[in-house]
Amino acid sequence: MDPNGLKSAIKSGKLSGAYLFYGEERYLVKYYFGELRSAVVTDDTLSVFNNPKFHGDELDFASVLEELRSPPMMSDYK
Repeated sequence: MDPNGLKSAIKSGKLSGAYLFYGEERYLVKYYFGELRSAVVTDDTLSVFNNPKFHGDELDFASVLEELRSPPMMSDYK
């Protein structure tokens, strides 16, 4: 998906699946990540449940898959 497709998905509220942000333009990666996060995490008190973060050494496929399979808590999205 390109940035325009992501913008359209966020605007329409039709978000699904998982999103992987990468690219040479770090400011665009950060910008679109922030836009998506704002659309998904509407209550910051629940972000610990609905906005999982992985860092370097702790990142493994099993952990990511477990997070993707679990439903969001008190929210429409995760």
